[in-house]
This record gives sequence, C-alpha cells and structure tokens, in this order.
Amino acid sequence: MPNKKISIKVIPFKNRGGSISYRVSGSVLGMRVQKNYSNLEEAKKFEVQVLQAANQGESKRQAITSFGSDDELHVAEFAHKRLKGFSESADLLQAVEYFIKHHRKTTAITPLDAVLAFSEARRRRGNREKSIEVTQSVLHAFVVGCGVRSVSELAKDHLEQWALSPTVSLRTRRDRRDALYNWMEFLVKGGYAVSNLAALIDRPKVTHGTPGILSVAQSQALLDAAIEDVGGYRQGRGSMLPYFAICLLSGIRPDEVKRLRENWENVIFGNNLIWGFMAKTNRQRSVAMPLNLRVILEWSQEQGHEPGFFSTRVFKRVRRAAGVEKIWCNDVMRHTYASHHYAVHHDLGYLTKNMGNSEAVLLQSYVNQTVLREQGEAFERLVPTALRARLEAALKKQAGG
Repeated sequence: MPNKKISIKVIPFKNRGGSISYRVSGSVLGMRVQKNYSNLEEAKKFEVQVLQAANQGESKRQAITSFGSDDELHVAEFAHKRLKGFSESADLLQAVEYFIKHHRKTTAITPLDAVLAFSEARRRRGNREKSIEVTQSVLHAFVVGCGVRSVSELAKDHLEQWALSPTVSLRTRRDRRDALYNWMEFLVKGGYAVSNLAALIDRPKVTHGTPGILSVAQSQALLDAAIEDVGGYRQGRGSMLPYFAICLLSGIRPDEVKRLRENWENVIFGNNLIWGFMAKTNRQRSVAMPLNLRVILEWSQEQGHEPGFFSTRVFKRVRRAAGVEKIWCNDVMRHTYASHHYAVHHDLGYLTKNMGNSEAVLLQSYVNQTVLREQGEAFERLVPTALRARLEAALKKQAGG
C-alpha cells in the first residue's frame, strides 16, 4: 500500500523559451517538494532519490515512536540532550554501550520522595528534630525549583546553580552545598543515584571577617529616604518604610518581612511583638518590637501601608537616595541591628531568639564588635527625622511623664 504521507510525481511543462522541461512536485511527510529539470532522465532520478530517502526516514521514525510510551520518549529525549550538552560529538549508541558495560543498578525515586526518605533516615539515626526539619526545608526548596521528575535526571548544573546562587550569602551557599552533598551521599548508598553530584562542586570557603554594617548616620539617612520616597505602584509616600524599619531595627530577615504581606494582625503593638510570621525554616516565630520601631509602624499603619510591602524599584531608589547603595552588602541591616544591640546589652541570648541564629554564628558573622556603646544607644533612638516628635512623646509616656 502506498504511503499517503509521501506524494510526488514528475510533471512536464513548457518553459518561457518554448521547450519542454520537467518539474518534480509534491509533498513528503508534510514538506513541500518542487524542483525543475531540463530532461526527463534527471527528473526521474531525483524523484527516485526523494522517495527512497522519505520511505527510509518514515520507517525509522515509526520504529522509534512505536517502541515505547510518552514517558520513555521523554527520557530518551532528555538523555540525548544531556549527552549533547556534554559533547557535541558524543554518540547516543556509544553511551548506551558504555552504560551496559558499567551499569550500576539504581531504584527510581522522585526528588521529593528522596528528601523525605533522607529525613526519615536521619530521624532513625537520632539526629535532632530541629536539624532534620531545617535540612528538609532547604532540600525541599531545591527539588521544587529544579523541575526534574526523577533523581536520575539530576545533573551537576541543577545542584550548582541553586547551591551557588549569587543572590544568597557565602555562608548560605556553603550550607546549601553541604546539605546537597549529604543528601546525594545518602542516595548513592541507598541505590537511588549512581554518584554524588555535589562532590563535583567546590565547597565555598567562609572567612569570618568583620561584618559590614551601616553607621548610625547612614541608618538615619536610610530611614529618612524611606519615609520621603514617593512610593510604588498603588502605594503612597513612605510605602517601604515598614520594610526598612523592621529589617534595620529588629533583625528580622528581609524575606521574613515580605511574608508579613498586608497582615497588620501579625504586628501586635500592645505586647510590642511582631508575631507569627513565617521564618526561614518555614516555622512561625516572633520577635520583640523596640519602642522606636513601634512608633514607625504605628505611623505606617495610619498611612495605610502594608507591613510587608516590597518593590525592587523602590528598594534601589531608597538606597541610592540614602547614599548607601555602593557600600550595601548581604544582610547588612541584620548585621547593623545585631552589632548596635550587642554594643549596649551584650545579650546574645536575646539576639539568638530575635534573629534565629546560634550564639556562635552571631559572633562570627553578624556582630561587629567595633561599635561603641554610645553608638548603640543612639541607634536605639533612631526614627525618621519627621517622626522625631512622636518618639519623644512615646519616650515621655513610657517614663510616666
């Protein structure tokens, strides 16, 4: 039976010079074919070549597409792309031969199930529950973002791009790489992976230098710029003041502030608490609210601002207006808060509760011990200049005057 997807024939026609020429015309697997020849012999020869190539290609295509399901085709395509990504000259059949020779049997598992299995293994081993939950949260963020359906599809690039993302601090990059390394090691030992891909990633080296901070004057300039800013889309003047104030004056992580969204119910002024926001480890926690921060947030609520509003455009504009854009570094507001609070109170227990870090990490990575006590005391009275009178009234009321 002729293949209906291949329709081609030779048609004689009279050209402009009056002589007879021959046109090979038709379609092959949906592609239009048309070519002119001066004699019938050449035209017939081309017709035969096209038909042979088309029939051969169609038979190969049918053999390939009939061998398996859509999932098998997906895996085959994925394998081909991986191989070509490694080397343009690589041959898929050679790769298959090498695989057959060196194959190490593995058990198929989804990345999410692999994370849960790793957590259970650590639990049986007696690891602390908090440590298990933190690691599971870190790995869950990775598997959700990597977009693969099976552990066997993971490549070094997946791990490296996420672990060494320039959007996170050097210490976070190191911690991410370590979590992936331990997870992959478990998968190899459990027969879920052939090799530990994280071992191919150099471990970031963290040096405990002096944490970068803002001075009291720079912090004042930042708050003044924030309250004077024209705002974002559908947001009025000073719309990002809550974000800067909470980060700078309470030590909450920037991403945690964003999770407050528009929910002022999470900000309990009566008990001086910012309560129930989602922490870095996806657990709820609360922090104490100093008086100067309370004054700022009360004003912001009166203006109709959201406590967690964030705009990248406004963020850049405020830093630029405050003159701190070029000296800005990762976690600089948290470093600033921790350093000035420690200079006055020397209370690592309080900072541990408020900031969610251990005492060792705080001293190594957050507290700049060059800050003087008087600078810390001035920092605790910081509010935008426009709200200075409000703070003075609040201090007087607090003192019972």
